[in-house]
This record gives sequence, structure tokens and C-alpha cells, in this order.
Amino acid sequence: MTARLADLLLRTARRLRRAEAKELSALGLTHGQARALRVLNRRDGHMRISELAERLEIVPRSATTVVDMLEQAGLLERRKDPDDRRAVLAALTVAGHELLGRMREERRVAADTLFGRLSEAQQQELVLLLEALQGNKAVGGTGVAPGDAAAAGSGKAAGDQTGGESPGDRESA
Repeated sequence: MTARLADLLLRTARRLRRAEAKELSALGLTHGQARALRVLNRRDGHMRISELAERLEIVPRSATTVVDMLEQAGLLERRKDPDDRRAVLAALTVAGHELLGRMREERRVAADTLFGRLSEAQQQELVLLLEALQGNKAVGGTGVAPGDAAAAGSGKAAGDQTGGESPGDRESA
């Protein structure tokens, strides 16, 4: 049974990821660039590039490349860090914030398409079950408790190879 669950969860995650990739491509973004925008947005729209690399779980040089591409697209800009003259911040521009709004809407439409097949009650139950797998809540007091990796497999949802960023970032795009 658990193998079937894992297979179904992986296929669903792949389906969400394919839909997201299609939408991101239409917006002129890669998955990595979209993740960077989302991470910056969660941190008041700016952070040091070294911190961005850490949060994206990539090497600093790769983060610099992502920042370069987003800067060329006008979605972010580099600023001096007021707390450390040697450091540089990556900061979202107005265009970056606007694009994030479009990304949120595209993600909502894709989620509505997939999960709209379920009743409201089924959707709520699915949320509770997935939260239990993430270690956020126990289901009926007997589900997966926080930190119970043995009961939840690896403790990560299928498709969560990127530190929980997608397909289903910890918070909306």
C-alpha cells in the first residue's frame, strides 16, 4: 500500500511540476529563477546573494548566475547592503513583484484545475494528510508526529527535492 501511495503522490507532484514549468516558460522563467523570486519575496523582497544561495541550496556562483539573469530581465536589482558595505543585496523590483502576482494566479489556476475534481471536504482532508506527512500535524491524534521520519518515510513529500520550495512552496508564490 505504501508503494502505491508513494507512486500516486509522485505522479501528482510531477503533474503539478509540469503544469508549473509550462506556465513559467510562458512567463520567460526557469524553475530556479521562480524559486529565487519566491524566496526573495518571503524575505521582504531583498537579501544577500550568499543567503539566497543558502536558502535555494545552491552554490553562491549559481546564485549569482540566477541573480544576473533576473537582473537582466528587470525583475530584481543589486543594492549595497546598508549594514555591510562589502555585501550586495538582491532586491525585487516593481516588475518582479508584479510577476510574482501573475505567478500566484497561474499557480492558483493550475491547482484549481487539478484539485477542483475533489469536493471541499476531500480537499480539506487531503490538506490534513499532507500536513501530517510534512510533520506539521498529526491526523486524529494517531498520525505522523513532528520529527517522526520513520513513520513518514523520509519526512518530505514526494517531489520535495528542493528544500520544500516546489511544486507547492511552503507558502504561495
